[in-house]
Amino acid sequence: MYEFAITMLLGLALVTVVNLASEHVPSVDRFRTAVTILLAVAGAYALDFSLFAGFGVDLREAWMGPAMTGLIVAGSTTVWQAVLAWLGYEQPSRSETTTRQRPRIAA
Repeated sequence: MYEFAITMLLGLALVTVVNLASEHVPSVDRFRTAVTILLAVAGAYALDFSLFAGFGVDLREAWMGPAMTGLIVAGSTTVWQAVLAWLGYEQPSRSETTTRQRPRIAA
C-alpha cells in the first residue's frame, strides 16, 4: 500500500516541478505533456522505483517496471491538477506570452 502512496506523492511533486519549470522557462509550457512524461519516467528510473515490484507483480523484463511506473506517475498529475483546482489553486496566467491582436473592425 505504501507503493501506491509513494506513486501519488511523486505525481504531486512532478506537478510542482513542471509548474515551476513553466514559470521560469516559458517554452516548457508548449510541451508540458512531453516534459511531464519525460520527467516522470526519468524520475522512476533514477529512483529505481517500480510499483509492480512493490505489489509482487512479475513483468517480462526488468526495465518495464520503472517505465510503466513513470507513466502512472505522469498520469496521476492529472488527478492532482483537478484536486488542486478544486481546492482553489489557479495556474499562473500567461499574460506576457499571449499576443495582442487588434480588435476586428466590422465591415
